[in-house]
Amino acid sequence: MKTSFPELQNIEGYLTKSQSPEKQLLNEARMLVDQPFRQEVYWQGHTYQIIREYARMEIRQELEQLHQELFKKAEHRSFRNLILRLFNV
Repeated sequence: MKTSFPELQNIEGYLTKSQSPEKQLLNEARMLVDQPFRQEVYWQGHTYQIIREYARMEIRQELEQLHQELFKKAEHRSFRNLILRLFNV
């Protein structure tokens, strides 16, 4: 089933709770009675969760690369020692 752009925006507003209270309440009622809508909300929410997890994984990888660069390479020894002194490690 293909979802229209306005419907996607409506679902996004519902999931992010960025709608007016009236619209939010209307969508909550719709979730109770409209099975296709409920499925679309589920899958859009699931997609957002996957995107968030992927972004976190990317950030972790970037931080690990930065850690390797700053704390493992000899040319950054003075920086590493400064940081370790700051934290009394």
